[in-house]
Amino acid sequence: MPKTTPVGKGSAEMAVWWAIDTRPRLPIAFWPIHLHRQRSRGMGQTLIRDAIVVTTDAAGTILRGHDVLVRDGLIATIEPHRAERPVVDGVEVIDASGAILMPGLIDTHVHMWEHPWRRACIRPTAPGYFSHLDGFRDLYTPQDTHDGILGSALEMLDHGVTGAVDFFHGANATAAHVDAGLAAHLASGQRVLMGYGANASYDRDHGDLDRARAQRLRDLPRLRDVASASGGRVSIALAMPTPNAGMLPRVIEEVAVARDLGMRMMVHQNGANEVRRLHESDLLGDDLLLVHSNPISDEELEIVADKGVVISTTPQAELTEIVSLSIVRRAVRRGVRLGVGTDTPPIVAPMEMFTALRLTHLMSMLEDHRVLRDERRLPRDHVRDAETLDIDGALRLGTVGGAHAFGLGDRLGEIAVGALADLVIVLPRDPAALDDPAAHLMTSPLVPAEVRDVIVDGRVVKRDGVLQVAEAVGRRERDAAVRARVLGFAEEARRLGRS
Repeated sequence: MPKTTPVGKGSAEMAVWWAIDTRPRLPIAFWPIHLHRQRSRGMGQTLIRDAIVVTTDAAGTILRGHDVLVRDGLIATIEPHRAERPVVDGVEVIDASGAILMPGLIDTHVHMWEHPWRRACIRPTAPGYFSHLDGFRDLYTPQDTHDGILGSALEMLDHGVTGAVDFFHGANATAAHVDAGLAAHLASGQRVLMGYGANASYDRDHGDLDRARAQRLRDLPRLRDVASASGGRVSIALAMPTPNAGMLPRVIEEVAVARDLGMRMMVHQNGANEVRRLHESDLLGDDLLLVHSNPISDEELEIVADKGVVISTTPQAELTEIVSLSIVRRAVRRGVRLGVGTDTPPIVAPMEMFTALRLTHLMSMLEDHRVLRDERRLPRDHVRDAETLDIDGALRLGTVGGAHAFGLGDRLGEIAVGALADLVIVLPRDPAALDDPAAHLMTSPLVPAEVRDVIVDGRVVKRDGVLQVAEAVGRRERDAAVRARVLGFAEEARRLGRS
């Protein structure tokens, strides 16, 4: 796709498109007001009765026929079900008999602003992802950013993805875009760590890029304060440049800014020796999330494990780009904290995690078999050569692994007393699934209809198969409208031959 003319703050072209876009919206100046009016943690009580509880603890514990009480956003009690248990007035009761209760899934790497051009790059013959990226970034109005992120969040919640690490590199050199994105996150009801990344296309001149980057760093304290209106459900992180040799000085500066503000950080790690470079500059820590890390060496993985760094692998995107997924086996065997992400809607759709976790598990098994084959140790001895990643371990990547990416590894990702109440109730269509509920979650294609109820931060956001978020009204029409506008503008740019 040819590059389009950059459209930035104050641009006449942006002003024209913003003026003729007649969708209902809040004016840019009022985004921050909209942000502060969002709801915080659910402060009521919800009793989930007679569930089969998949705790995702380290032992793979399954609790059959248990009641779970949620109070003020936290799991208050977990007890065997008693039919005669009295229900206190004001407690919402959810009947989970014949259903699976599990921790909410967490996507540890996704670019949610790209939702309007979902599926555009799935076929190998389609225009490449990177040929779209900068051009589409320049086409987005703040309203497009808001609607795209909101559409992605609602789709994820519908599939039981209660948390997302959103690597937001879709701002168009204006504070309005990131404000609009943050407004969407605060409105959606999803738990989000929003990483503020590149906010201008790299084909701009150095002066424009430097000004945009300076504005981004200056904005971080303000964004952090605005996000605090969610009571901790939404928080801000710093998404940094790729740490190649040329960008390392900027990465060093940005790490200092983030740590001074107490913010978590994330970075795409796609080149050899980048982790060694970060280590030698004393930049690695448990507040850092590395994304992809396919070229990472075993020695670097040992360092990452020692420093408590989290890695996010994105299996569907990695395989689309035909890169190795040996990172999963190598990381798990070295005790690295590992999470799983979907990465990008243009390549991965729908935005759900069960497929990503299933693929991660299968690719780990395939890598195990490859090693055994190369070492001439087939057929496999299942005692001596146990799976690197079994079903329970793979499911934990989607819950506990995600919690580590948020910096909440001791408070999220397991069903335990005192944990944050991000929960999903799955009602299988086949009752045989209840014989081994964890295996069902990991091996069966689940549709949104089976994800019956979703709770985030103690608040029910999906009940009896229906999203309860006010913004879900008109969701399909809004998704279709922003997709048509963004793709239509891109097609017009191609027709006019802009470059």
